[in-house]
Amino acid sequence: PETKPEPAPVVKTYANTQSTSTTLASKKQAPVATTGKIMTVTVTAYSSTPDQTSGNPFITASGSRVHWGTGEANFLPFGTKVKFPDYFGDQVFTIEDRTARKYSNRADIWFPSRGEALQFGKRTLRIEVL
Repeated sequence: PETKPEPAPVVKTYANTQSTSTTLASKKQAPVATTGKIMTVTVTAYSSTPDQTSGNPFITASGSRVHWGTGEANFLPFGTKVKFPDYFGDQVFTIEDRTARKYSNRADIWFPSRGEALQFGKRTLRIEVL
């Protein structure tokens, strides 16, 4: 069965005390966020099990070893620091991995165990690009 692509994230930019909202759903490619952007995205979780990764399950697409704080987001460059303030508070994640192309508009967080990843599940969260 053919899967539908996910809708693009909604990007909100906050400057001074004014806010603007831009919906990117009409664009055909995943957005590239810049520092200071806050987006609402689908966030899922993964662990280092062979069926959830390609190649070595402990090495990210950028070549680093997975660790707590590893994140995936195809719409952000490697090395980008992000937060998910509504769920993880001030915890900083670094984009070091990539997800399957059909999930280009979602973020993915690495967890040490499959059980923890399953417990996190799939959520809609704000992501703040630092």
